[in-house]
Amino acid sequence: MTVVTNSLTIAAELASQAWLTLIVTGGTNRCTSHQLVGPGMHASMSEIRLDIAVIGVDGIVAGHGAGNHDPEEAAAAAALIARADRVIVAADGSKIGRMAAARVCRLSEIDELFTDDSADPEALEMIRRSGLGVSTGSEADCVHYSHSNNADCAL
Repeated sequence: MTVVTNSLTIAAELASQAWLTLIVTGGTNRCTSHQLVGPGMHASMSEIRLDIAVIGVDGIVAGHGAGNHDPEEAAAAAALIARADRVIVAADGSKIGRMAAARVCRLSEIDELFTDDSADPEALEMIRRSGLGVSTGSEADCVHYSHSNNADCAL
């Protein structure tokens, strides 16, 4: 498996895993989130194609889509999505039904949403009605899914 990430936190977690190839994008570090953003990030992504992009967001709402509070981080996530065949959004329950300032993508650009059991049932139902597949469960379920699919992905 090859993992492409713009997150220094994820890169540090995965750096010693011999079973995968790790690619870290270029870019400028956002000290609040430890994500690489900006022109360097976008330039380093120009020749990369991904099977799966797993994107974290600050909010996801049926009528708006997925978003992030920081416009540069939203643009970085959108760059990963643009290069992926399949897009999975991972958002804990507190992010479901919550608006974020900068849109990452519309719901129609997402293939599946993973969240936990604390998500607002009404907000989840509205997202499901939009046609988006929604999976709820524990963090362990998401980790098992990501390890069981041998694909190149972005985290």
